[in-house]
Amino acid sequence: LHRRAAGVLLHPTSLPGPHHCGTLGRPAHDFADFLHAAGQSWWQMLPIGPIGPGDSPYSSPSAFACSPLLINPDDLPGAAPAAPIRPTARVNYRKLIPTRTRQLTAAADRFFTTKPPPAYHNFCQQNADWLDDYALYTALKSAHKNAPWTAWPTPLRKRNPRALADARTTLADHINREKFIQFTFHTQWQKLRQHCRARNIRLIGDLPLYVNHDAADVWANPHLFQLDPLGRPRQRSGVPPDGFCPDGQLWGHPLYKWKNHQDDNFDWWTKRFKHTLNHFDAVRVDHFLGFHRAWAVPARAHSAKTGRWQPAPGRALFTHLQQSLGQLPLIAEDLGPSTPAALQLRDDFALLGMRIFQHAFSGFSRHDQPHNYPKHCVAYSGTHDNNTTQGWFKSLPKTKIQKPPATSPDRKGGGLNHSASFSPPRRVALTSPLVSVDQPPPTPTTERDRTLQYTGTDGTQIHQDAARLLYLSKANLVILPVQDLLGLDARARMNRPGTVGRNWDYRLLPNQLTPQLATHLNQLTKTYERTP
Repeated sequence: LHRRAAGVLLHPTSLPGPHHCGTLGRPAHDFADFLHAAGQSWWQMLPIGPIGPGDSPYSSPSAFACSPLLINPDDLPGAAPAAPIRPTARVNYRKLIPTRTRQLTAAADRFFTTKPPPAYHNFCQQNADWLDDYALYTALKSAHKNAPWTAWPTPLRKRNPRALADARTTLADHINREKFIQFTFHTQWQKLRQHCRARNIRLIGDLPLYVNHDAADVWANPHLFQLDPLGRPRQRSGVPPDGFCPDGQLWGHPLYKWKNHQDDNFDWWTKRFKHTLNHFDAVRVDHFLGFHRAWAVPARAHSAKTGRWQPAPGRALFTHLQQSLGQLPLIAEDLGPSTPAALQLRDDFALLGMRIFQHAFSGFSRHDQPHNYPKHCVAYSGTHDNNTTQGWFKSLPKTKIQKPPATSPDRKGGGLNHSASFSPPRRVALTSPLVSVDQPPPTPTTERDRTLQYTGTDGTQIHQDAARLLYLSKANLVILPVQDLLGLDARARMNRPGTVGRNWDYRLLPNQLTPQLATHLNQLTKTYERTP
């Protein structure tokens, strides 16, 4: 993370392929080949855990388990190739989940007809500290018709040892199936990671600050969370009102009981970070500011407006993590309302912050514009929570500006092409296309005006302009969402914060990532000295 490089943000579910969502199969390996040909060094993903409410990977039922939806069904033991489906631009979770469940259940039944290999037993033993509870929790969820753990019989809800022992006996087949699923993910993941390393591609993961309330971690460790005697959250997570949501965002996760984490010597957090770093070469820590202070919303509140700040022991936690795990290759998601103390926490542990091109022109501060990016940061055109760069720019209100005279030269941006390839370099004018060379430039008054003045273009290829300016900046690392490589509009957006429905389902179509696009991206990478 401390050298000049570039990468692409693409969650595996968004990969193309013959199934209802992208998997760790051939298209994932092909994408690593594309990154290699494009001169990229990093592949960034969203959290790879099981999805939660609203199909969100940020509200997982486990902080340790991996998503069965990402398993390639064609690579299951004894599986016949699944019938391919018609390529779609959206993940259909309603069809995906039952289909993948049937495939994995059948594969587990075949797997256990013979003696499992030593690799399976080694995996179960090495991950027993989380896998045993997760497999039992998942089996109990199924046995209780998917009811939350707070609705289970009291002995199970309170983890009575005899009740748990009886459940392990009664639900042994389902428990073993869940362990097989995690083992299968691990096996396929290792193959993909080895392929990426052979192509000199490193992986960036994403660690959410919170876990869902109805999660194995909360059920197994209730003393680590702010819960009432019935196991319900006393307060819920969120963020105060901001530019994304005027009412704030009410995420709903239970908040941590930090004193008990400290009393446990941050054991749960140490295991969590170590487990995540075993999968990835670097990790983006979502909502890093929550390690300094968290927005606590009363359990019965209907919006996040009524929350208040609670302190968190981030300095003690990261001191312990650094002592236990060494220097941490982390990217701190430090967006949103911050304090000098929170930013100091980031800097004291040498964590990279984030800069977003789409945020650079909403105010009047030049601090957030690419020419002022610090070296020690990761620069993005947008994140999974942003609109695509084309969608963002098209949504900005238009203003009447003075048109150039007919003889004035015109230019458009260079870099990434709207037709999924880079444009070749163009001769450009040294003066702004917005004004006559004999007139002083107008004072930009809106976000759109400031963007156009800064890029010196007409904005028709704004995703190209963003790529070029980010690559030119001093930021150590530049990450472009794949949607911005392709110049896609708002229909390709991954998430709309504060909303439920039609999120997390964006998907590439086959052959969108062309050799020509890789060649031109490679050239841009070489031009701005970001090659591996």
